[in-house]
Amino acid sequence: MKEYEVIKYHIKQYQMYLEQMKLYEVWKLNNHDEYKWNYTGKIPTQAEMKRTRLILQKLMLDVERSIHIY
Repeated sequence: MKEYEVIKYHIKQYQMYLEQMKLYEVWKLNNHDEYKWNYTGKIPTQAEMKRTRLILQKLMLDVERSIHIY
């Protein structure tokens, strides 16, 4: 059961990163003449997003391996 809680946590993290990226993209469309560093919100890095995706992938593989369906 603990694995599922960890998976839910990382899914929430990834959803938060996606939401932050969406907010930045909207800001960028509305302020196309401004520089990136003028944005006051948080912009998740590609490394953060990739790390979270890889952790989720590994956790899901571990859960799938532990399920024995015959």
